[in-house]
Amino acid sequence: MNWPVNALALYGSRLYVGGIFSNVSGGGKVRNYLAALDSNGVPTSWNPNMNGDVNTITPASATSKVMYVGGAFTLAGTTVRNHLAAINASGKATVWDPNADGDVYAIAMRGSVVYAGGAFRNVAAQPRNGLAAMNSSGVPTTWDPNANGPVYALAVRGTRIYAGGAFTSIKGQPRNYLSEISTAGAPTTWNPSPNGAVMALATSTTDVYIGGDFTSVAGLARNHLAAIGTAGAATTWDPNANGPVYALCFDEQTVYAGGDFTMLGSTIRYHIAAVDVTGELNVWNAAAGGNIFALCVSGSRLAAGGSYWNIGSETCAGFSMLFK
Repeated sequence: MNWPVNALALYGSRLYVGGIFSNVSGGGKVRNYLAALDSNGVPTSWNPNMNGDVNTITPASATSKVMYVGGAFTLAGTTVRNHLAAINASGKATVWDPNADGDVYAIAMRGSVVYAGGAFRNVAAQPRNGLAAMNSSGVPTTWDPNANGPVYALAVRGTRIYAGGAFTSIKGQPRNYLSEISTAGAPTTWNPSPNGAVMALATSTTDVYIGGDFTSVAGLARNHLAAIGTAGAATTWDPNANGPVYALCFDEQTVYAGGDFTMLGSTIRYHIAAVDVTGELNVWNAAAGGNIFALCVSGSRLAAGGSYWNIGSETCAGFSMLFK
């Protein structure tokens, strides 16, 4: 890649990559902002040819080859698609067209409903501040949490949607940087109130893991990483990163974190780390040579994207496939 990677999605044997690049495989293939790589890291023929940054990628379902993407683009190939698009297996935009009027940073799925977070104010000409939900036809639902600032991260667990960002209220109720929202669009009583922006979210069956630029959560010192229980209180999980966390993913009993940190606690970890659910730092140490903005996991494979030029001693510009 010749520029940073912001988004990743593993689907079958393919890795979908979004960001701010214009070519892949050392400049051998022109791919503007969005590409699909085969299991050997070679670009496939899938080529949506976006005209602006891609910040998030999410498969429509476990069986569909359609990818929902969000970002700063206004075209998918020659088709007008403002900030949100669905791209089919041929690399073409489908008829799904919510037409957001500002950047989209996060997408999450619950059944056939697509949740989007970003810096938009309208979707399909309907007021939707920072958060919106669309049906499979691209039409906004009545879900309208009305965030008063940008939303950078989304996660779904059961009937709850978790949003992180730079907002301070949801639906007119105080919610600093993080909120649990019902499917009706109202914030729940769950209110951890971190003191800085939340940029990444991951969930287990019991906890919500958050990463960002905060130093306290629910009144407890938590530097850039925290786990929050069902009651909204920070758990004892406290990796203590020394810089912002931009990406998280959860797999079995391990939380993978990426960002602009160089240490967790007193242990060196360059930009990427693995932490057990007990809070113990894993010996796994990939050591990226620059910031990590995206992580995704499937089986034994962990994909990492960002603005780095190496992982350990291996040269790899912007993205790599790792083994856990």
